[in-house]
Amino acid sequence: MRYSMGHSCRLLGAAVVSLFAASTAAAIDIAFTSTSLTTVPGGSVVFTGRITNDTAFALNTSQDLFMNFSSYNPLVLFPVDLIEATAAIIPAGAMSSDLQLFRVNLSPSAPLGVYPLQASLQDVFASGEPDSSPVYNLSVSAIPEPSVAWLLLSALPLLGLSRRRLGAG
Repeated sequence: MRYSMGHSCRLLGAAVVSLFAASTAAAIDIAFTSTSLTTVPGGSVVFTGRITNDTAFALNTSQDLFMNFSSYNPLVLFPVDLIEATAAIIPAGAMSSDLQLFRVNLSPSAPLGVYPLQASLQDVFASGEPDSSPVYNLSVSAIPEPSVAWLLLSALPLLGLSRRRLGAG
């Protein structure tokens, strides 16, 4: 069977495209439960999610994985890696159950608003290039804490209603 030059070029092109597509797929990945969480200044939030392990070996979260953080305001956000404390084994080709990935503490002096941060997951194996997940854009929103006066004012009508019922009975 004879192949034409055009046919050979198409085959070579298809092979290159398939190699490139395979090399860009992430061997580890995260499916976040939520990419945007809310707390009060001085509070903290915990990002959770499931890890997909498409490497050729089992991963131990307490020994093999760590979180990378970037593109955030270090005067306002303080990310803390929790993956080490989860102590879960994720077999090759499997997805974990929901895990606590990291906590973000918000400065007590943080103004109200939305604070972006980027996070990715990486393994410690350096066989050529270490595996890492895509970089995810996340956010932490600072909301006002309900004031004690507002809570008291909202409770006054209930107190009046309960006194009225007691007086009527």
